[in-house]
Amino acid sequence: MLIPQGFILRPLLSLIGFGPFGPIKGSTAAWAQRRFWGAAVAKGSWFSVLQRAGMTLGLSWWQWIKVMSVAVMAWFWKLFH
Repeated sequence: MLIPQGFILRPLLSLIGFGPFGPIKGSTAAWAQRRFWGAAVAKGSWFSVLQRAGMTLGLSWWQWIKVMSVAVMAWFWKLFH
């Protein structure tokens, strides 16, 4: 795949209110949770699938550390060579 899923899905999910830490207060996602589920979202429901996608499409902390480490090493390599 040439374009990562997060490149397209993250902005779309953010537009309707599914953020990296759950539904964003005052958003369409927060309204849908209140209207259809309340505090107990059913496992496997459409809402839980979208919520999970909104929370997990980014890099994990370990992946972020690896990417930043490589970027810093490349910067030092360019600086001193």
